[in-house]
Amino acid sequence: MSLATLVIKKVAVGDLQSNCIIVADTAVNQCLLFDCGDQHAKIMMNMRQIDDEMTPKAIVLTHGHFDHIQGVKGIKDAFPDVEVLINQEDVELYNKIEQQGKMFGMRTTPVPPHTGTIRHGDEISVGSVSFKAMHTPGHSPGSMCFYSEANKVVITGDTMFAGGQGRTDLWGGSGPTLKASLKELKKLPADTRVIPGHGDDSTIGRESRTPIYI
Repeated sequence: MSLATLVIKKVAVGDLQSNCIIVADTAVNQCLLFDCGDQHAKIMMNMRQIDDEMTPKAIVLTHGHFDHIQGVKGIKDAFPDVEVLINQEDVELYNKIEQQGKMFGMRTTPVPPHTGTIRHGDEISVGSVSFKAMHTPGHSPGSMCFYSEANKVVITGDTMFAGGQGRTDLWGGSGPTLKASLKELKKLPADTRVIPGHGDDSTIGRESRTPIYI
């Protein structure tokens, strides 16, 4: 796609500052929302800063932890036709958002039913930009990353951070499984931009030099 029509915008939301990544194709005025952790109004404001008529095609969830899904209801209420996509192995987590919040002593917002599931190898697209879904379990059973080869970017959720990786002591986490997922991610081209679920961006090349501490 033309880089002139692609906009990638990262918005930190909620008490835990999870990243909502807006991937928009301005040629069609549609976007994908990767994770909606909280503050749906802030997310929609940032969508409209790209274009007043911007609408979300789908909410694509990297995993089902509460700090990545609390804004889903607000977006779905505002845009009833938007899809809500998650890997099947994290559906139980998604549906148990209240129990998750209680474990952290935090109040949570209910989530609407998901509308579809994502499997390894699926293509997720908006306009002329496309991402390949990668199943990268370890942080959670259904953790997913999304790689756009053409645009040299991978959205990694809480699997890979700048200078580190996600924790494995939460629901369904596994250190050996996460280690294997990170090794797969590090096979991507070194100049691939990494956009994680929290914090700053990185590159695969930089993270390939980061030791895995689990």
